[in-house]
Amino acid sequence: SSHTKRYAARSGVLFALGSSVVAYHTRDTNRRLALELGGSKRAFSLVLMLSALVSASFSALHALLSALVKLLRSAAAPPTGQPLSASAAAILGASGILYIAVPLYTR
Repeated sequence: SSHTKRYAARSGVLFALGSSVVAYHTRDTNRRLALELGGSKRAFSLVLMLSALVSASFSALHALLSALVKLLRSAAAPPTGQPLSASAAAILGASGILYIAVPLYTR
């Protein structure tokens, strides 16, 4: 369990680092795209929609494969997962607002 958590933390850090490097190098392209699409807010909303679709597809694939692995490992064992706590839901909601709403209205 601790190995899985360490792996997830490392992969999250690498993903965030790669994402910031890509964002830095595509800044000029984003400016030109915003001019062609009719403004930075419109470009931001389109890019956000596309990234949500990509993220949702990866999340669905991950959920499907996780369910398949759990099914294959133990078909008769009772589920051991815990529901999402209120504090975890609040953290997810706040990070979503900070990631989506703040950049949209600060442009």
